[in-house]
Amino acid sequence: MAISAELAMHFEQARDWPRALEYVLQSAENATALSAHREAADLARRGLEVLKSLPKTPERGRQEIRLRLLLGVSLMAIKGFAAPELEAVYAYGKDEYPEPSLQLFNMLYLLGLFYITGGKIGSALEIAGQLLELAAGLKDPTLVMEAHRAMGSTLIELGRCDESLDHFEPEA
Repeated sequence: MAISAELAMHFEQARDWPRALEYVLQSAENATALSAHREAADLARRGLEVLKSLPKTPERGRQEIRLRLLLGVSLMAIKGFAAPELEAVYAYGKDEYPEPSLQLFNMLYLLGLFYITGGKIGSALEIAGQLLELAAGLKDPTLVMEAHRAMGSTLIELGRCDESLDHFEPEA
């Protein structure tokens, strides 16, 4: 882990942004795997700063999602599921990241969890709807099931239990 972080710093000082980002990402992933969440959060934030020096491309978008997921997971571990800064971390997936992917699904799922935990049930319902659309578009049965679970759980929070059954009961 330390070697990757040192290499990242070296490439940042050399203004070799693509390689700096590669090593910051690797370091943040390693720190997360070791439950070194404060270090992972710092590295993810550093990576997001490095991203500002790179042109907007689909690859840059994928890297930003990875960094935001790492930052979000670390913030949840450090500060809890309703930490105020989580909304900004995950809202990128809702507002700016157009490419459908598993990573986008994960980011939106976590944003919905943030809203549920923070009592913003209307926002959680909106996210659950987006998850259903995204999962259907990705044609992944596991994601479809998770999206239905998110919608069903959110409807229960709203007291709409009869509607929630449509999302929990398997289709005949």
